[in-house]
Amino acid sequence: MKNSPAAAAVSDPVDRIATIAAALALLIFGIGGNYEQPDPAYFVALIAGATGLVGALLRKNWAGLVILVTVLAVGVYLRATTGDNRASDVMVTTNEALNVLLAGGNPYTHAYAMTNPPGGLFGYPPGELAFYALAHLIHGNVFRVDMFAGIVGLGLIACLSPIVGDGLAALAIGTLAETLSSNLTSLTTGAAFTISWSAPGATQCTASGGGANGVPWTGSLEASGSVTQTATTAGSFDYSLTCGINNDEVTQNVTIKVTAAATPGAGGGGTLGLLELATLITWLALRRRGPRSSP
Repeated sequence: MKNSPAAAAVSDPVDRIATIAAALALLIFGIGGNYEQPDPAYFVALIAGATGLVGALLRKNWAGLVILVTVLAVGVYLRATTGDNRASDVMVTTNEALNVLLAGGNPYTHAYAMTNPPGGLFGYPPGELAFYALAHLIHGNVFRVDMFAGIVGLGLIACLSPIVGDGLAALAIGTLAETLSSNLTSLTTGAAFTISWSAPGATQCTASGGGANGVPWTGSLEASGSVTQTATTAGSFDYSLTCGINNDEVTQNVTIKVTAAATPGAGGGGTLGLLELATLITWLALRRRGPRSSP
């Protein structure tokens, strides 16, 4: 017996709404990408988000799976390309605490050189040390533990899709979708540019890098916002934003390239150079003498 058209429709209204919400989140992420520095994640999110949204509105069963696979792929990609988590002093202090502990010291009485400001104490519970201890013991990169934990977490959520539905699983995975962009990425000194960011599901965001305006871009930020700066220094400057929910963090970067503005030459503004002036005087002298008459 052939399936009726209704059998090809999304039967669970809650999962359908979740699929639409996740598709819209993908679209917003794709639209907010910096297309002056092409990143495949934005293109994939834009196309899949539009496809999944149309499918969900038409009540097609495949819509949720398309959104789930795309959100999972983009989430893994963003975390895998994050790099070391050094946006704040938390991880460098935790790494120092592990060194103190393995050397037989007390990590809670040690004065830390890596805190901001230096000389602070380790203010996190023992669970913080236990979470990163394995990577430290096997000489792994402690600063990438959060990245691996985040990817594992995404995979576990995706595995729940047969129980909760593709749409709900996709929406849970896509909770932290961060974008960071600039209206200008190549400019000259004296020009203004605007850095914009959005991470709707984040509980904390930290800025790092910067310097195009002569001052580092640092500190805690709201989950979304923008800042306008005036370029004062020539060079290439990386602006980074790390946002996270607990230990799941995503970092986005945008590079601003600043070149020195051209300065007017000494001969500008109507001033004649020596060569032009000598040529003009010679031409005027010859004209005053006029042509010689023949004998």
